[in-house]
Amino acid sequence: MSLSTRISERPLVIPWTVQELVRQAQRGRLRTPFFQRPLRWRSAEVAAFFDSLYHGYPVGELLLHAEPQAAERLIIGGSPVDAPAGEGWSIIDGQQRIVSLAGTLLHPDVEPRHGIFAIWFDLETEQFFRLGAGPIAPTFLPLRVALDASNLMRWLLARPAVHADAELTERALELGKAIREYPLSVYQLRGASESELKEVFKRRNTSGMALQATEVFEATHGTPAAPRPLGGLVDRLRQAGWRGFEEKWMTTILLALKGQNLRRRSQLTDRDWTESLPEAEAALRRVHRFLVDDAEIAHSALLPYSAPIPILARFFSLWPLPSRRDRLRLRAWLWRGALTQLHQDNSNSTLGAALACLHSEPSASVTRLLATTSRQTILPSSLSEDWRSNAARSRLFALALAHLRPRCPGRGEPLDLGGSDRPEIEPLVASKAVAVRAWGDWRGTPLFSSHPEVLASHALTSELLALRQTGQNQAFVQARGALLDAVAHPYFRAMAELDDPLRPSIAALTRAAEAAP
Repeated sequence: MSLSTRISERPLVIPWTVQELVRQAQRGRLRTPFFQRPLRWRSAEVAAFFDSLYHGYPVGELLLHAEPQAAERLIIGGSPVDAPAGEGWSIIDGQQRIVSLAGTLLHPDVEPRHGIFAIWFDLETEQFFRLGAGPIAPTFLPLRVALDASNLMRWLLARPAVHADAELTERALELGKAIREYPLSVYQLRGASESELKEVFKRRNTSGMALQATEVFEATHGTPAAPRPLGGLVDRLRQAGWRGFEEKWMTTILLALKGQNLRRRSQLTDRDWTESLPEAEAALRRVHRFLVDDAEIAHSALLPYSAPIPILARFFSLWPLPSRRDRLRLRAWLWRGALTQLHQDNSNSTLGAALACLHSEPSASVTRLLATTSRQTILPSSLSEDWRSNAARSRLFALALAHLRPRCPGRGEPLDLGGSDRPEIEPLVASKAVAVRAWGDWRGTPLFSSHPEVLASHALTSELLALRQTGQNQAFVQARGALLDAVAHPYFRAMAELDDPLRPSIAALTRAAEAAP
C-alpha cells in the first residue's frame, strides 16, 4: 500500500464483551468477506481458546470493517439466520476466534457431540474438551449454556447432584461470567477500499505465524465473482471425484510443474500462481484418472502417501498421454514406494531427487524412478498391524479388500468405494488388528451376509462367519488374518511388479540408445 492510499479514518475501539460480539453475530451483522481464508482451527484449538478466556489470558485483537451489508441467509452457530440489510461489519482479522465463539456458544444441539464446536467443560477437572461418542458425566457442562445466565441456571437446576454441590455450582457460575463478560479488543475500520482491506489482511497475516502461501494467494487475488481461485480449482477436482485433494499440496505442486527448487517457496510470483493454475488443473485431472484407472486407488482417502502427487503432476504435465506400458510401470513405482515406505519421506530433498528423474522422455523417466525403489521388501501382515485409518499399511490392506469388489452385506449390490458417501471399513469383531476389517456395515445379521459371492468379496468364508457369530473372536482373528494375507500379498506383488517387472518397450529402448552420446 503506498503512502497515497492511506485509509481515511483511524481505527476505533469498540467496547464489546464476548456476549455482545456473539449477539451481533447472531443478528447477522458480522460477515466474512470473500477474501478470507478457510477455517484452520480444529476442536483442540477451539478448546484452548475457551480455556484462555476462562483464565483471563489475552486472546489478541479483532479487526472489523464497518460497511453496509446486503440481506443474506447465513449459518450462525450451525443454525440458519436471515440477516437483514443494513450497517454491519466484515471480519478482517479474527475469523477463527469469532467463528469459534459463535459456533460453540450458539451450538444448535442440546448435547453437542459432532463437529469442532461440540466443546464441553468438566466442572471437576476444569478442562475444556470436545465430546465424542462417550457417556456424558453429570459434571460435563456444554458451553452452549454459558452464553446466557438464565440458561446456565436452568441447566444447574436440572442436575440436582451438581446444584447441591456448592463448589461445582460456584465454578459453573464463574465459568459463565468469565466467558460472557470477557472484554475483547475490537478495532473498527471505516471507509477502506477493497484493495486496502486486502493489504491490511495480507500484512496482519504475514508477520508472526504466517499464513500458507496458498492462503495469501486466495486472499489477495480473489474477486467477488471468483472469491477463491485456488479453492475453485480444488472444488472442481473434488467434483470430478478427487474428494480428498488438499490445498496445502499446491505450493509444492506448482514448484514441481515449473521445475523450480522446492526449498525456495518464496520464489513463486503472483504471475506464477495465476498462470500455472490451468496447467496444474489439467495435470492433476490426469493424475486422478491414473490413480483410479491404473493404480486402482478408488478414493483419495486410500492413497497410502501424498508425497508422489507432485511427481505424478510433473510427469503428466510433461507427457499427458503416456503409453499403457509406461503407466503400468509408473504404477509399480507408486506401489513399491508405498510397500517399502520410501514415499513416507516427503522432504524437499527426496522429492527433488525424484523430480530430477523426469526428463528426456517418459519411458526413461519411469525407469529412473523405478531405480530409486527396491523390489526386495517384507510384505506387511494383517495380524501384526493395528488398524489406523491414516496409516499407509492400513490403507494398503483396504485397497487389497477393495480389489475384491466388495458387495453390500445388507443388499448384495457392489459397494461404491469412490463416491462421496463411501462406506467405512469396519471391524468385524473387537480387535485392533487390520485382520478383522471389512468394507460396509456388518452389524447384526445383514440379509446377504452369508451369500457366497458376498463373503468372497470381503475375503470371508462361511466358516469364518460361523466363528464370528458364535463369539470365537480369537480364532476368527487368526483365521481371517491368514486368509487376508493370502489374498493381499499376491495383489501387492502384482501391483508393485515385485516378481516379473515390465521392461521398457523396444521402441523406448531404441529411442534411448539413439539419444545417447
